[in-house]
Amino acid sequence: MKAPNERPLEPELRLPVLLRNDLLTPNMLRLLMHIESHGPCTRDQIDSAFHEYASKELYYRLEVLRLLSLVSIQVDPENSAVAVITVHPDYKAARMGQQHRLEPKSTGTFARPLKPTSELADALHAHDTHKVP
Repeated sequence: MKAPNERPLEPELRLPVLLRNDLLTPNMLRLLMHIESHGPCTRDQIDSAFHEYASKELYYRLEVLRLLSLVSIQVDPENSAVAVITVHPDYKAARMGQQHRLEPKSTGTFARPLKPTSELADALHAHDTHKVP
């Protein structure tokens, strides 16, 4: 039997944090973009903005984003019923650092950051359990 720290990371967690959002469904990406653009949000604010989803489904979606280290959820110590959802600090730092890698389009807008095509495949198929990219 393996000790818990001897188990390899899930392939999704081996990916650099900026590549993890490529794994999201369009609705999950929409939720992440909402949190990014609106700053810290309470669960009530997210429930209002995404009223088409049941509360349990939003909980699941937020947990997936949290487990991928894309958002952070902080519970108010004075009121455990209130949680504040923000962009995860690691994801935010990575997003801030990517700005120098953007290529301008001829329209004056910016393209999505360039990434090596093999980086995603290499991270998903890495067999070395002792190194984390």
